[in-house]
Amino acid sequence: MENIPTKVDGETVSASIFNQQVDELENVITSSGITLSNADLTQLAKAIANYAGQINYCLDTGAANAYVCNVQGTFKASTALTAGLTIRFRAANANSGASTINYASLGVKNIKKADGSSNLVAGDITTTQDTEVIYDGTNFRLKSFGTLEIGKFNPTDISVSGKLSFSASATTTISGGAIAYIATNMVIDTEGLAATDNLDTITGGVDGDILILSCASNSRAITIRHLIDNITTQSLSNITLTNIIDRVVLTKDNNYWVPTSQATMKDYLSNKITNGGYYYLPNGLLLQWGISDLLGNGAYSTITLPITYSTACLTAQVSGYSGGSDSGDDILPTIMSYSTSTLRICMNIPVGAYRALWQTLGY
Repeated sequence: MENIPTKVDGETVSASIFNQQVDELENVITSSGITLSNADLTQLAKAIANYAGQINYCLDTGAANAYVCNVQGTFKASTALTAGLTIRFRAANANSGASTINYASLGVKNIKKADGSSNLVAGDITTTQDTEVIYDGTNFRLKSFGTLEIGKFNPTDISVSGKLSFSASATTTISGGAIAYIATNMVIDTEGLAATDNLDTITGGVDGDILILSCASNSRAITIRHLIDNITTQSLSNITLTNIIDRVVLTKDNNYWVPTSQATMKDYLSNKITNGGYYYLPNGLLLQWGISDLLGNGAYSTITLPITYSTACLTAQVSGYSGGSDSGDDILPTIMSYSTSTLRICMNIPVGAYRALWQTLGY
């Protein structure tokens, strides 16, 4: 289209130049999917609204990790990539690692995480939801609100109904002392099923990501080592996972993975081995124990278990306790009844008052 201001010099504007202006306006309207009509004087406004709502959405026609997309229908695409350009696309294939995109045939560009430097990891782009990226002048970045990356958020990963739940755990194997961050819950195993292995490096993730680690087997120990690479513990010492119930929660901060809490079998036992307590066995059974009050002959005591069994109390045992005295040889406590929540004991002794040691097993 010619520049009209250079033609407005006191002479008459030619019909061809004037018609170019009309043609341009008509092209905006028709390319947005609207059929021209002299009965509607709001078509240009509607066309602008259509462009605003649709121009940056496209369907992928490329391959996994190499995405290709163009505007839909008769819409006209941008003629150059400029910083701030935002596009939204539905991928035909989920990514398995670092990825690129070619938008409107304007050139292949890398897709980075929201920080602009980290490569994507498997699952950052899915086929079940749209992915939104922003061009920063060099690369496209996954759009982020705070620490939530739009490309990585999946409705199946998180549900809130009075509690916060993460997706099912992903299992991976250490390779050369390293694993890749692929899920919030991760079960890790030793390289080659070795009896022990070290974890020094966790690749992937951005600052603010959360990782919950556990080991795959009670017979294969994993030591998370402090500052060998990009893991730093607050205690400045190593953490060893030896049991499948052991857990370490880490967050990524300033490119380091930092354990924020841990619960190991050793910690669990030290918290529960007292005069009365409980312990969850790895197979799901719950062991509970305690000491009764002083009981005289014929006295009954109903003991409330520290934790109520959700299904059944399988067995209960009781024995006499003289407290170190040699005169308690004939202490004979008896279990009268037991349930998922209580244990009823009767004491049988000739004289005095003694205590009873009890324990139950259930699930």
